[in-house]
Amino acid sequence: MTRKTLRKCCALALSVMMLTGTAALGTNVLLHTAPTVSAAEIFTEGDYSYEETEDGITIVQYHNTLNAEGTVRIPGTIHGKPVTRIG
Repeated sequence: MTRKTLRKCCALALSVMMLTGTAALGTNVLLHTAPTVSAAEIFTEGDYSYEETEDGITIVQYHNTLNAEGTVRIPGTIHGKPVTRIG
């Protein structure tokens, strides 16, 4: 192998290692840190647990038994914000 070919191979190998984020010994190199996402805060109002979203309220749990008709009544709003989802 000529010296020119050897240089090209080494340059290619180093470029690949830099692009894939691996060091010569196979150790991963941290290029950037992913942002952390916090869990949504759950609130309780009457018989419902809910979380607030950008577009309104998502009801995540119902804490009571069914009424005499066997139905659950979903409020249209909670604290003035529209109920947009039932999770």
